[in-house]
Amino acid sequence: MATGWSTRATPIRLDAIENLSKIPRREASRGNPARHGPDYESQGIEMRRRSAPGEFRNPQGLSIDQAGNLVVIVGCTRPPHVQVFKPGGKRSSGERASEAAPYTFRNNIANPGPTQAPLWLDTRQRTESGRFRGDGHGDTEWRYPIDSAIDADGRVLILDGHVIKIFGIDGHHLSTFGGSGWEEQDFISPCGIATDRRNRIIVTDNAGANPHVKQERPRGQVKVFDKSGKFQFSFGPLGADAGQLKSPIGVATDSQDRIIVADQGNNRVQIFDSSGAHVAHFGTLGTGDGELNWPFGVAVNADDEIIVADAGNNRVQVFDSSGRYLRQFGSLGLGDGEMNYPFHVAVDRENNVVVADSGNDRVQVFRPDGRYTAKFGVVRKRTVHAFGESDFNFPIGLAQDSKGNVIVSDTRNHRILVLTPDGDLVRSFGELGSGRGQFHFLTIPTSLAVDAQDRIHVVDPGNQRVQVFSPDGEFQLEFGGLGRGEGAFNTPSGIAVDSGGRIFVGDGGNSLVQVFDSAGKFLFQFGENGDGEGQFNGFQIGVAVIEGDRIAAVDGRNHRVQIFDSRGVFERSIGTEGVEEGNFRMPGSVSADRSGTSFAVTDPGNDRVQIFNAASGDLEGTMAVTGQTCGDLLLDGQAARILVAIPANDRIQVLTMNVSDS
Repeated sequence: MATGWSTRATPIRLDAIENLSKIPRREASRGNPARHGPDYESQGIEMRRRSAPGEFRNPQGLSIDQAGNLVVIVGCTRPPHVQVFKPGGKRSSGERASEAAPYTFRNNIANPGPTQAPLWLDTRQRTESGRFRGDGHGDTEWRYPIDSAIDADGRVLILDGHVIKIFGIDGHHLSTFGGSGWEEQDFISPCGIATDRRNRIIVTDNAGANPHVKQERPRGQVKVFDKSGKFQFSFGPLGADAGQLKSPIGVATDSQDRIIVADQGNNRVQIFDSSGAHVAHFGTLGTGDGELNWPFGVAVNADDEIIVADAGNNRVQVFDSSGRYLRQFGSLGLGDGEMNYPFHVAVDRENNVVVADSGNDRVQVFRPDGRYTAKFGVVRKRTVHAFGESDFNFPIGLAQDSKGNVIVSDTRNHRILVLTPDGDLVRSFGELGSGRGQFHFLTIPTSLAVDAQDRIHVVDPGNQRVQVFSPDGEFQLEFGGLGRGEGAFNTPSGIAVDSGGRIFVGDGGNSLVQVFDSAGKFLFQFGENGDGEGQFNGFQIGVAVIEGDRIAAVDGRNHRVQIFDSRGVFERSIGTEGVEEGNFRMPGSVSADRSGTSFAVTDPGNDRVQIFNAASGDLEGTMAVTGQTCGDLLLDGQAARILVAIPANDRIQVLTMNVSDS
């Protein structure tokens, strides 16, 4: 390359972030922050607004109180919203007004948060002294709400980032507790919340071990608090044995105060008694009756039947109290009764099942026997776009071909976009489905890669495969399939291609990296579940090829990047959990420059991108990023830029780097 990365990058300023659809094309390609004008808001682009009642984008976190009021979290927006609906009523004029509505808007819980997620250092976190700093970004604004629960007293509990905020159903704030840290009662990656008959509060937390200390005993990933938020105990260490958990997500309780956990990484549901002792588990990876693929949310009805949002299979399954399969409903699609990644479920007073049909931006209601009865929700209008005129809808994956074109996975449109270096649309291909050339994307890092012939390699996680296309977007081949064996996938996320055309796939659900030849033939694999050297924990394994055809692999929930040689032999680990330079908080994706001498890692918990030397592992620089850096990134050495996908704001940020001659 004619240019290389500087040995020390200066932190980027907000006004150095390009909005290529708003600036002259010739200036945009120069990478000169001084000429790019003011930031978004000073350009008059509306970036903050309250969602209209019933306006959804990726609804989740459902809960229903004794009066039938339904709480819905609309979390994949900036700002996020928590809305309350009452049962029944009339539809708005835009929603077939002649029909009765299953729910109508009642009120909002608290206020929408800022357009950009607050800086990590502004959130509530425990310091080395044992005290907390930060305020959790206020008690009545949202940072990143993900799940909700309603206790027997009608209090609404919202899991918001690393704190739990408690409200009345009318939206008035009552109390807040919790924070980020490695004490047993603290949270690192909380995902689900529930309450029991005693109003105890149960939270799932995806963090198996403190990397800073040698654990005397494994860290529990399910935490139990009393009504006031006082910590009681935890259970469920990382692992695959009975009582152990890998990536626990949804949680619910039954009439006996048993605790039911969606053990997502093990593709099963586990039942614990009220003290956290293992009782039973059911489910295994697959698509058949009683089999599960990416189980997400769980709920329990009045008969103690266990209802599971089987997200990867686009359906809901129902089991009896012992875990015996009873029935199912739903399939992939956009029609009534069809689903696209149902994330959460809840049960109303009549035992109807309410489903957050997240990928279709709506909520559906089903009878207890699974018959479809109603739906509601309007797709939320996006408020900001960038990088060309393309209408992004949750862009995640990024890659670049030899011409400098930028390839984007436009996930919620289930298509691939090819853009010029300045962001103008060249072509697009793909649609929702399971056929050749169709995609079923997840709202997690879903990477792309381009080989020496400019073939486009696409991770298609909903279909558990990789598809390969010509530079013109013509389908060429596919490989993979759901499973645990060689060449089979369980929620693949990362992909990279080395100089010899070998294809590396980060297979997060199986906690390993698989290697294929250029024709998709399985060669070998490396990695296993855990937090030791060469092990992985979590569904997101980003991969990049660095010099010597070595592999940099992001292990997000262990807060590190691991380096392997070209044969998959572990070499070193870079980073640990923390806020200092070189530390990470939930790193998401990794990208190398064309020479492989440097690689960059998204560090969303610290609101930054960090660049490392591939040979030494030393930190070369950091760049601040405004927004949730949960998408992919791309090192564009030719233009001395870093492109970062910010899916929640439907844009790609362009950051300018200092360069030096090489």
